[in-house]
Amino acid sequence: GEIAALRPDLGVLADYGQIVPSALLDLAAHGMLNLHPSLLPRHRGATPIPAAILAGDRRTGVSLFRMDAGLDSGPLIASEGLSLSGSDSAPELEARLAVLAAGLLARSIGPWLRGELVAQPQPSAGMTLTRPLRRADGRLDPGRPAAELERQVRAYLDWPGSFLET
Repeated sequence: GEIAALRPDLGVLADYGQIVPSALLDLAAHGMLNLHPSLLPRHRGATPIPAAILAGDRRTGVSLFRMDAGLDSGPLIASEGLSLSGSDSAPELEARLAVLAAGLLARSIGPWLRGELVAQPQPSAGMTLTRPLRRADGRLDPGRPAAELERQVRAYLDWPGSFLET
């Protein structure tokens, strides 16, 4: 994960993957911001990119939010979406979302610091939670529909990968 302190009164995190202690969240006057690779509140948690592919989502994106003590539950500052092709793999989608996130941050940070953007609570409708992946998640079940298996293979590139047991 990465932490980038842009100013003494602001912190920005992306791909951090850990809960930040609540004592640190209010140290910066402008807060600790996080870039998350989903359109929150959908796919909060550790694995939003594979989750979007597994679910067959037609749209995903990135969200910039002010962190609170919860898991990706803080108020939203800005978000931007993109359409999924239905053939995206996790590495390809991660690269596309990284570019989208960089642009969103570049466009939002100045207005945020000037007080021109106001963080809004996340809607409660549509919230989903992802969990860290395990190697066993890559096991393919031949009894499942082919479309689900195909999404699983794309979602779990590069890790945990996909495999059949014989």
